[in-house]
Amino acid sequence: MLVINIFCELFFFALIIRIILSWINISPYNPISKITYQITEPFLGKIRQYIKPLGMFDFTPMIAIILLEVLQRVAKSLLMYLNNLS
Repeated sequence: MLVINIFCELFFFALIIRIILSWINISPYNPISKITYQITEPFLGKIRQYIKPLGMFDFTPMIAIILLEVLQRVAKSLLMYLNNLS
């Protein structure tokens, strides 16, 4: 369960960093920008396939955070359930 928490927290912080970097309009060649893009884009790209940006507003990071929270809770519940079976 600890591994799931760590992964979700790191991914959450990568999403937050990406959101902040998009607000301050930092160069896409900046190492921090490149790393956060490489970490978050596979997940955000999949979400963008189903939910397109509305004008200049891209809600995919917010949806990704919600989905990440839901997945984390489901995984915790499943692991707790499996732990109680044994």
